[in-house]
Amino acid sequence: MIGKNEIIANDTDNGRITEKEEILNHIKNFCDKLYERTHEPLGKPYADDDEIPKILPEETRKAINEMQNGKAGDHDDLTIDILKLTGEKTDKQLAKVFSLCIQNGSIPTCWNKANIILLHKKGSIHDLRNYHQLA
Repeated sequence: MIGKNEIIANDTDNGRITEKEEILNHIKNFCDKLYERTHEPLGKPYADDDEIPKILPEETRKAINEMQNGKAGDHDDLTIDILKLTGEKTDKQLAKVFSLCIQNGSIPTCWNKANIILLHKKGSIHDLRNYHQLA
């Protein structure tokens, strides 16, 4: 049962845990395992001697404009709605960042972080497998 003052969850052995820190740790471990990498990183998509295409500011603007408004922002509260209000300078800077990501074959580690909300979908409210993870 999940209430304002009481939280109960099933652990992996179908036992019940009731301590807040234990439950938070259980949720973290569950999500870590759920999103665990099952393959090696792809690395650079191009050989070192290949010409790597750059992302153009116009492509960045087109992508931003095609994104849906009204979605929650990241941990800095930056939303698509805000990005749509920016101009050419932002498009140029984002294009540089995206081009570097392609060139280096990696993305900034902060892009892998999200605040996750658990939304119950069906079944026992005590079983984490019965929740959608919404970032």
